[in-house]
Amino acid sequence: MLQIKKLDIKWNGTLKPLDKNKIDAIALHHMAHPSADAYEIDKWHKANGWAGIGYGFWIDKKGNIYEGRGFNQNAAVADHNGHIISIGFQGDYENVDKEMPVLQYNAGVDLIRWIMKQIPSIKVVHGHKYWNNTACPGKYFPLEKMIADALKKEEKKTWKQILQEVASDPKGWEIAINSLVLASESGMMNSIYKYLPLLLEKIYNR
Repeated sequence: MLQIKKLDIKWNGTLKPLDKNKIDAIALHHMAHPSADAYEIDKWHKANGWAGIGYGFWIDKKGNIYEGRGFNQNAAVADHNGHIISIGFQGDYENVDKEMPVLQYNAGVDLIRWIMKQIPSIKVVHGHKYWNNTACPGKYFPLEKMIADALKKEEKKTWKQILQEVASDPKGWEIAINSLVLASESGMMNSIYKYLPLLLEKIYNR
């Protein structure tokens, strides 16, 4: 289950809701700064006279996803903000960061998929440079791979695969919790009864 956190910010003005039927693209961005967080970006954008952070969503290097402007009009792709949702990624993938952390990468793939499920009219997913004359999201940003992975047809995981992830992943407790929620919602608790000790152990020892 995708977790999207709210930023504790105050907008300078009122955001304009987008007509979701007109949204047809997702733009991916880097910050051109190795460590600036979403709150610093918000300050920079307010200094430009904007209402606040320009991205619809924003992902840090730990894989935390934040809602910025969400499905209100973004302010990140000049002359195209009326039909694009922008995702900002912490980091400088042009000059400093030569490899994206796995957690950030996976969060990017998951967020793109989630947005596309919310807005089926989206036809294009690309870097900022596709629309404007810029290097963004940077030459080290895994642009093609991220887009390809996000657009892949999702394969339904078996319980065996899920449990292997629980056992091998240091943060397996998160997978365990999501697995229990999924089993409960789909009426499959009986089918995972024998695995409950492993799931509960992971959650208890987190």
